Amino acid sequence: MKTHAPALQRILVPLDGSTLAEEALATAVTLARRSGAEVHLVTVRPPVIPARAQFGIGEDGVPTPEGTGEDVECYHALMTARLARAHGVRVVTAILIGDPAKELAEYAEARAIQLVVMTTHGRGGFGRFWLGSVANRLVRLVEVPVLLRRHSARCADGGFERILVAVDGTPGAERALRRAIELGSLMPTTHYTLVRVVEPPSPLLTPIGAHPSFSDDQSLNRLMAAAANDLAIITGRMHDCGISVEAHVLVGDVADQLVAFSERCGSQLIAVGTRAARGLDRLILGSVADTVVKNAGQPVLVVPPKRSDRPSRARAAVSATAASSQPTTRSCRHESV
Repeated sequence: MKTHAPALQRILVPLDGSTLAEEALATAVTLARRSGAEVHLVTVRPPVIPARAQFGIGEDGVPTPEGTGEDVECYHALMTARLARAHGVRVVTAILIGDPAKELAEYAEARAIQLVVMTTHGRGGFGRFWLGSVANRLVRLVEVPVLLRRHSARCADGGFERILVAVDGTPGAERALRRAIELGSLMPTTHYTLVRVVEPPSPLLTPIGAHPSFSDDQSLNRLMAAAANDLAIITGRMHDCGISVEAHVLVGDVADQLVAFSERCGSQLIAVGTRAARGLDRLILGSVADTVVKNAGQPVLVVPPKRSDRPSRARAAVSATAASSQPTTRSCRHESV
């Protein structure tokens, strides 16, 4: 395990002209100041735009434009001046035209963006798109982590000193842990909480109701013991690197347990990995990552799989056909994050 992370150099913040979208700037600026990264402010306009609209005044006194590219340029100039004057952050701006998620993904790849920071729900003047749906689609198009800050979520704009990471032994979870450590390395005293959630086996169905069976209890104990052993190996390596870490094995619904435990332990950021694509290149965020993003009181770092890990349409179709031809077996499911 690496003891230090490569410097964070480029952070992308999508803006749609709304004050909600601008809430992501506080987090991006904090990370940029600590890492020396430049902040890329990017707005995507639709191919067809309405007639020129008037400027409005936002809550912070900054004009909120909507309409033409000239308006957006003015808006970017104002935002750049504000960030440079107040925080000394280097800013790059770009105006793109087309589908927001696709254009942002292509920009991120072309500019070697290392982190995307955005609010999940914002509605602005530039085509009136919802950042929530854009974020959902963007995660399945990029390989870099996306730090999602919900409008109502509590955010430690001073940095993330307590990070909860969901681990389940999958490559996606390992990738999420690495990215969480990279972010946490920007703070000298970051503490990590690793959580492995074991879902209990399905209860035994009887004519008078559902009851756990003795074999189910044994299965659960074996799963918990294996999870604890895996966590002990990971935490041992982190301790050897001088990283402050603790680990917990929980039982229950994965997403619910992650959200509830993050509240109890006071985490400032939750890091989760996502599954690889299935079907027609559709990323399954799953009930885990999607539910955590929607319900957590903290920002969530969603780490997508590498493109090489995502099956092609042809391979996915073959896998689906093969799976449908196999007899169904009942087993204990451990939801991957």
